[in-house]
Amino acid sequence: MYARAREERADLLFERIAEIAEDATGDYLKKEDGTLVVDHENIQRSRLRVDTMKWMASKLAPRKYGERVEHDVRGGGVCLPAILIQVGGGEREDDAKLIEGDCLESSRGQA
Repeated sequence: MYARAREERADLLFERIAEIAEDATGDYLKKEDGTLVVDHENIQRSRLRVDTMKWMASKLAPRKYGERVEHDVRGGGVCLPAILIQVGGGEREDDAKLIEGDCLESSRGQA
C-alpha cells in the first residue's frame, strides 16, 4: 500500500507540474503607462517549483519518473580516442605515431 501511495503522489506531482507549466498568470506586469513588462522573478520561481517537483517525483517513483540509465555491455574491450604524438621539429616516420581509435581487449585476455 505504501509503494502504491508513493506512486499516486508522484502522479499528482506530475499533474501539478503540467498545471504550473501551462499557467502564464503573473508572467507579465502592467506598468503605470499601460505597457507590459516580463516578470522574470515569477518565471524563475515557477521554474524552481517545476524542477523541485520533478526531483520529488523521480524519488517517489524512480522507475516511472527517474532518469533513464543505459549500460552498453556489448563491447568487451576499451576504446581509445585517436592520439597524435609528435616529437621534435624534424618529421620522421618513427617520431610521429598516429594511433587510430583502436579497441583494445580487456586485460582478462578476451579475444
